[in-house]
Amino acid sequence: MFRDALDIEDAEPGTAQAAYASFLLDRHRHNEAMAMITEARRLRPQDPEVFSVIGEALAEHGYPQQAARWFTAGLVTHLGHLTDLDIDDLRYDFDTGLLARGRYQARQALGLPQDHIDTLVHELQQANPATADA
Repeated sequence: MFRDALDIEDAEPGTAQAAYASFLLDRHRHNEAMAMITEARRLRPQDPEVFSVIGEALAEHGYPQQAARWFTAGLVTHLGHLTDLDIDDLRYDFDTGLLARGRYQARQALGLPQDHIDTLVHELQQANPATADA
């Protein structure tokens, strides 16, 4: 099914590759998954979900550095900038919140110091502990 989906020309660029890469990582077929991720990148996806699916799959399978890059790229693609991001962007834009939380978790796994996006995620989690793991 995944291979058939790769050939659908009117699908959102990178969607099938992201789903297939996640599937392959779940089956410990890392080299094939990385090839699918490279293919997704080549297609220049615009859908934040592509970045989230790939970022989450990479994070779950021990690739936090690559995951952080995908989450960050997703934020930049989705928003066009990151400098004036504020807590309401994370609170009211589902995709922005999802990408920022994934990025925060990947950066924490790497032991990186908090930047302004991480600080916003942390503040939001403190304000609403019920969504800290969402």
